[in-house]
Amino acid sequence: MRVIAVGVDRRGDADEAVRWGATLADRTASELHLVHAVERNGSPDPWTLADQRVLEQAQQVAQSVGPTLVIRHQLSWQSLQETLTSATRTADVLVVGARQGGRTLRPGGVPVGTLIARAASCPVVVVPRGWAASVAGHARGGGYGVVVCDDGSNRSTAVLQAAVGLARGTDATLTVVHCPPGVGPARSDADPPASALPEAGEPVRRLTEVVQRIQDRNPDLHIRSGSFRGTSPSTDVLAAAADADIVVLGGRGVAESGSDPFGDTIDAVLDAAELPVMIVPLESRSPFGAALVA
Repeated sequence: MRVIAVGVDRRGDADEAVRWGATLADRTASELHLVHAVERNGSPDPWTLADQRVLEQAQQVAQSVGPTLVIRHQLSWQSLQETLTSATRTADVLVVGARQGGRTLRPGGVPVGTLIARAASCPVVVVPRGWAASVAGHARGGGYGVVVCDDGSNRSTAVLQAAVGLARGTDATLTVVHCPPGVGPARSDADPPASALPEAGEPVRRLTEVVQRIQDRNPDLHIRSGSFRGTSPSTDVLAAAADADIVVLGGRGVAESGSDPFGDTIDAVLDAAELPVMIVPLESRSPFGAALVA
């Protein structure tokens, strides 16, 4: 059976992540694993009443979404990062909560979703605080929508695989946005120089080819293409995701920082997005089976 793992802790901001993960598990007939890192705090008996209450609260939230869900608890006495990274080895998707519009910061200013995704074996979904939409039906009245950023690099296959798998698993509409690498980080004060932009016809050709290839291998999937405006990958992705439910990103080609495989695009989207963001590591397994893209 597929496994949706959700990280829960004592900070009280995990309810949105649990609700999102439980809804996804219910929608896709998956098990829900509540993953908790026990905080020792110098105690010889690290398991405390507070830890018990964290799991009880998470269980209640999950059961309010799916009363018949199969729910299991995973406890660890490692750090939160180590615990969640370990959970990705057996999960199809890991879900974590976040503060500050999509970012829970760790020392050094690294978003926790990005930090975990660097070592993850499956896609990691960061759910922003205040999220209230549902996988089961779009809060604004439409169907569930998945937006994926394709940069045309050899790393984009893993991202497209994850997005197609998620769209198929949730009976969603898939929107593919072509975001060529090298456009530069998002900025509001100026457009990128003309020399930084690809030839006008190339994004359209690439996008047409990608959409057609996915449609050929997944004829029952509803696919549409997003527009490339040439401002920055993060701006284009967020514009396409204005009426969506989740954005799927990943791979060094999507990052705008060169050497960092999870760079400026992901950080910019996590900062600004009011919807969940799925980060797909390069070597990630595709969720919900092999969604054929290539």
